[in-house]
Amino acid sequence: MVRLFLSLLLSSTPSWAILYQDINIETMVSQADRILAGRVIAQETGVINDKPFVQTTFEVVKGYTAGLGQQVTIKQFGRVDSKHTIKTFPGLPTFQKGGVYLLFLENANAEGFASPVGLLTFELISKNTQAIVTGQGLIQARPTRPVKGLFDNIQNSEVNALVESRKQSNVKKSNVLELPFLEQIIQRKNQL
Repeated sequence: MVRLFLSLLLSSTPSWAILYQDINIETMVSQADRILAGRVIAQETGVINDKPFVQTTFEVVKGYTAGLGQQVTIKQFGRVDSKHTIKTFPGLPTFQKGGVYLLFLENANAEGFASPVGLLTFELISKNTQAIVTGQGLIQARPTRPVKGLFDNIQNSEVNALVESRKQSNVKKSNVLELPFLEQIIQRKNQL
């Protein structure tokens, strides 16, 4: 009976609702082992130990943590669709080839799987990627999914003051943030 109830509950709940968690920017920064702005240069799919995956390689446009190298590759769980194509598992971030993203990554597990902290990334919008490197010009960061609590419960007083000065509160998928604002928070990583 319990199995039947759980089965019905899980089948009626979208998979993304199970995966997403409320997370604030302070937690994202402190949990990330690697933080970078990266452009998608390659994507491939495969299966390892009966687990389908989507592997995405990013050219590092700008690194915010040490030891990144020129490229970073992440492997995320996938699923096989009705056409026998491997797609990113629902609820995990998806990336478009040529797109530029701000990523907060933990180190990969033993099988090489890793997803962004909080399953959240920011698509970077700029006239050119050189502006991201130099900080010149308008660079926007758009969350790739709806976000609740991104600027709530900040413990670091400097980060909290920065958030308050910008009057940031709930951030929706359609909200656009400025990359320099997020960079100021990232630069305080050692203090978090």
